Amino acid sequence: MKIIRSEYVFLKDYNVYTQLAGQVYYANQYIEKTLLKIPKPNRLVVSFEAFCRNPSKLYEQVMRKLNQLGYQGGKTYMGPRSFQPTGKEYPDFEFDVKAAKTALSNIKNRIGHDIA
Repeated sequence: MKIIRSEYVFLKDYNVYTQLAGQVYYANQYIEKTLLKIPKPNRLVVSFEAFCRNPSKLYEQVMRKLNQLGYQGGKTYMGPRSFQPTGKEYPDFEFDVKAAKTALSNIKNRIGHDIA
């Protein structure tokens, strides 16, 4: 028996941009609900910008948190001191930003919720 998720049924007939906006919305919704189930003392909240500025600091925070939770720490951090997020991972990828923004606006109206 094949189970078809209601999100798929809702999105399948829309254009690719609307499908993408909907998939992002539903994925974020699922992730947020799942993360809220993690007990607060077990959480570690990190901003991407802070991670880029000082990845070794995040590594140390993760190791401390793991030790607090009863796990043994790992090796010494050996990565870069910092790096710039470029946002250019897919330079050959063509993306119609206007169509994506329109789709995001449309999906917000169709779902009736704010999309982060």
